[in-house]
Amino acid sequence: MLGCITMVFKLAAYSNVIPTCHRDFFGISDRKYFISIVFVLYFTKRYILLEKIIHNGQIYAIIIRSDYSKDGVEFFTPDDFSQQIAFMKHPKGKVIQRHFHNIVKREVHYTKEVLVIRKGTLQVDFYDDEKNYLESSTLHAGDIILLAFGGHGFKCLEAVEMVEIKQGPYLGDADKVRF
Repeated sequence: MLGCITMVFKLAAYSNVIPTCHRDFFGISDRKYFISIVFVLYFTKRYILLEKIIHNGQIYAIIIRSDYSKDGVEFFTPDDFSQQIAFMKHPKGKVIQRHFHNIVKREVHYTKEVLVIRKGTLQVDFYDDEKNYLESSTLHAGDIILLAFGGHGFKCLEAVEMVEIKQGPYLGDADKVRF
């Protein structure tokens, strides 16, 4: 739905005519008021600071926007995910106790990857396990996404620099299906 709203916003912004079907859908007859509402809806999605893409009860992705902030430690992933992601915010002087991680044998059944967008704008398209398109989300500099399940594709809307983090070892062609 939001993608449709975005398209309508762009159409309305660059045209003196709002298609009757969109005016009727929103129940709005005043062009100026219509553009304002669509503008607010379009920019509201950018300021959702934590977003989960869920399909049939399964988390496909978790997006943490660059402006997200919360005191303490917050994990966003379920305990059973083979890739964990958390946000941590501590005051100056906070000491995190020294530690190391134990050797623990784990089985990884699905590769999960994290992208950290350093510069630019990236569109992420999400697909279900049958390769059907679900929706898209736009990432900006400072945003982080965990891709957990389903398929995904990318389009650079601006020149992009990003860091990818995922489990290894990498198995080449056996690691993914391209479609």
